[in-house]
Amino acid sequence: MLHLSATRSRCLGRTALALVVASALSATAGASPFGINVHTADAEGLEAAAAAGIDWIRIDLIWAIVEPAQDQFDWGLYDRIVNDARGRGLRILASIAYTPAWATDGGELTGVPRDPADWYDVCYRAAARYRGRIDAWGLWNEPNLGGFWQGSRQQYIEQILIPGARAVRAADPSALVTGPDLAHLNGASWDSWLDACIRQAGDLLDVVTHHVYPSGESQTDVTRKLQNGSVNPLDPPSVRKVLERTGWFGRPFWVTETGYPSSRGGEYKQSFFYRDLIDDWFGLKRVDDWVGRIFFYQLHDDPRSPDMTWGIMGPPPGLVPKQAYHGYREVAGRAVVDDAEVVSAEPPRFLTPLTEAGFTVTLRNTGSTIWTAAAGYRLEANVDDCHMVLDGGALDPVWPVPPGGTTAVRVRVRSSLWIPARPPHQCTLGWRMVAGDGSSFGDELHHHVAITADAPPVILAQPGHWSGPVGSRLVLGVHAASAAELSYQWQRNGLDLEDDARLSGSASSLLTISGIEPGDAGDYRCVVTTLAGSVISDRAEIRVTASGTGEPRAGTEQRPSAANITVETPLRAIPRPSGARLRR
Repeated sequence: MLHLSATRSRCLGRTALALVVASALSATAGASPFGINVHTADAEGLEAAAAAGIDWIRIDLIWAIVEPAQDQFDWGLYDRIVNDARGRGLRILASIAYTPAWATDGGELTGVPRDPADWYDVCYRAAARYRGRIDAWGLWNEPNLGGFWQGSRQQYIEQILIPGARAVRAADPSALVTGPDLAHLNGASWDSWLDACIRQAGDLLDVVTHHVYPSGESQTDVTRKLQNGSVNPLDPPSVRKVLERTGWFGRPFWVTETGYPSSRGGEYKQSFFYRDLIDDWFGLKRVDDWVGRIFFYQLHDDPRSPDMTWGIMGPPPGLVPKQAYHGYREVAGRAVVDDAEVVSAEPPRFLTPLTEAGFTVTLRNTGSTIWTAAAGYRLEANVDDCHMVLDGGALDPVWPVPPGGTTAVRVRVRSSLWIPARPPHQCTLGWRMVAGDGSSFGDELHHHVAITADAPPVILAQPGHWSGPVGSRLVLGVHAASAAELSYQWQRNGLDLEDDARLSGSASSLLTISGIEPGDAGDYRCVVTTLAGSVISDRAEIRVTASGTGEPRAGTEQRPSAANITVETPLRAIPRPSGARLRR
């Protein structure tokens, strides 16, 4: 996430370095903590968003549209939106929601899915299809309102939030998982919902997201709801208070809906709502810095609802910009922000007692400020366990990191646990960039480490991709080594497989599928486990073609039951040795 730097410039003390930085700044597009809700915008609307300096869009990916009948998929609308957005340099938060009629016994769009495996499946397929192209995923919209979700809070957590997050993590480990996108209304119990979601599913989330609109006429009402809450003890607490009591405060938080309709106070007042709220959270005299991004609602008015005037532009086809559009563009264009992206990191999955491991975190400066060690920029670590010690995180003391530049930061992880750990002792580690004023920004590197006296598994040979016609025999293999006994579990699309009449070896190093069918297509991987814990093989993509052709063939999906939904923390395996593919 991003925050507006409190310092407009950094004195580097060297003319040559200043020239390098000035050149980098001029060549880098203005980074922005700002987003806009676009629903399903066309190319013209997305072009206008990009021209305003908006970096992020939030889209509605409607399950009922992409899967109108079970296992019959139509991705055309979203292929177009994603292509149009990426072609304009826009980053995408996609909120997937709304049940098709065939998948629920309740109301269409708002009903609880009859089988959570159907929901898991569409989430996995969406994240896999747009792997590397959709940056973040939201899981439903305002589920604490009956108009969007007919189920209970616990049904949302257990049947939507947890399986959806697991599906996205399995399909695209690089994508952010966000939620729960609750509506901040006093009568909607948003605080108890948020508390429960974080406590029960927080370990699966990268970003907590929330919707906050003003009850009155100014942005101060939004800021109050976020930061301080009401003076009335009978009213719900502030968002910050809930984040603090659940232990989330200090981790990534985004406001994914807020806004002000131009019909309420005119375009002038709408524009000042935007400017003032941005100043509250991203200005030089900001209230605080823990809100990472703001997605305003919305890009343009809906021609079908002339009384709904939340857009910063008029309805299509004209898309006439309002004053808020120009104000948004002005603020985004002059913003000086800190932002960081984790390019690569391979922290250890396992440590034995009283040992340490070092690794490198490569970071990209995706903001518009200049990182220097002298200005206090650093990679800061946190750990939830007293048996772990984290060292390092300092930037190079000489060379600055200009916008667009990368830096490699060395860190060390040490186990202070001296007794043998059986079962393994699990620790959660986190790293984020910190600016000189102590505020955190950018992506969070969140990782789990097991302290164990047992030998962990190491994967030496990975399964390979395969494409072949219906009726083929497929063998996938993985080769692993450990001083301890190994066990295996093959998965398809992140779900455990079981042996049946055509499939054998689901719990061995070799998986065999005889008479392959269209429904067998998908992503396969193997979870290899010892007493120390588990590692996961690379993903092997299996494509099934029509007999005698190279084209994929549509077919009826056969999915494991929802009880088999599991998730493991992915580990990048060592490079595959030459000739090590085990398949036919």
